[in-house]
Formats: sequence, C-alpha cells, structure tokens
Amino acid sequence: MYQRFIQKNVENLLFKGKIIILYGPRQSGKTTLVKAILSQFGEDGAYFNCEVDSVKKELQTPEPSKLKSFFGTKKIIVLDEAQSIENIGRILKTFVDAYPAQQIIATGSSSFDLANKINEPLTGRSIEFLLLPLSFGEIIASDGLPSLKSYEETIFRFGLYPGIYTHRESQELARRELENIQTHYLYKDIL
Repeated sequence: MYQRFIQKNVENLLFKGKIIILYGPRQSGKTTLVKAILSQFGEDGAYFNCEVDSVKKELQTPEPSKLKSFFGTKKIIVLDEAQSIENIGRILKTFVDAYPAQQIIATGSSSFDLANKINEPLTGRSIEFLLLPLSFGEIIASDGLPSLKSYEETIFRFGLYPGIYTHRESQELARRELENIQTHYLYKDIL
C-alpha cells in the first residue's frame, strides 16, 4: 500500500465534531485508506460496507437511539459507499447532532450521488476530501525517483490508479486492469 498524502490531513481533523466525507473515483484507494486509518483504533473502530443489504436496513431511519444501538460505543465508524443509503445526509446529520464525540468517515465513489444526498443536511457538519489516483509524489516517497522514471512510459500509457500501477511490470496486466476499471467503474460514474 502506498502512503497517501491525504491521510495525515484526514487524521488531523478526526474528533472535531465533524463528519469526514471522502470522495473519489472508484478504485482510487478510498477503502484502503479508511481501513488504514481505522486500523489505528483497534476495537474502538467499526467498518460498514453500505452496499450490504443488512447495513442498508439498519441505516434506513434517522432515529438517534436506533443508530446508536447499531454503531454501539465505537469511537470511529467508517461508512463505505455511503451513497448507497437512501437519505444518508439526514441520517448522518441526526447522528452527529446527537453523538458528536463519535467520529464518522463516509466514503463515496460516485461523487455526484453522494454530494447530492449530503450537502444540504450536513451544511457546517462535515469536512470533505477528494482522493484521486496515486500522485507522482506518493510514488516517489514510497519507491524513489528512479523507480518512477523506469516506469515512465507505462505510467503515461495506463495512468496511476493503484490497481493498475501495481501491475506496472506487465503491460498486459496493466491494460486488462485499466479496461476493467473503464468498463465497470468509470462509465458508471460518468453516467
């Protein structure tokens, strides 16, 4: 895993009474990033994939006591793919107003979907971050400048999505991964 520069910025704003919203294109590393942050909290953290039906069911109603019962006493809660939950903005607003000491990080692959569902209810209650594919700086910090230069052609040809860059030694695997992201994720976000 590459150390993402945005991670320290997110960590510095935890437990300030605000919900952290992490936007970004699919496959840019949002889940990996939030799990890395969550791992620092051990049993005090909880991860929920909002595309799972049982999680969707529990998060249907903006009722503070019901949400508290579901989240428990966890110090930090990650709601991955939060745009999958109907009325997620109202639900998050209800929870943060009732329990500001608990930190929520919500991720959203489809920026427009999540933005449209949370902006109005969470005005003044959230801090937003955008996570894009790897940057040259992140690669240099991890692998060094010589590594970046040795894969320059592959980078310019296939880009810096983390899953693609990990296949940089095989242009065939990089091409297949790029086609997969393009077919299954990018078109969905664009539409």
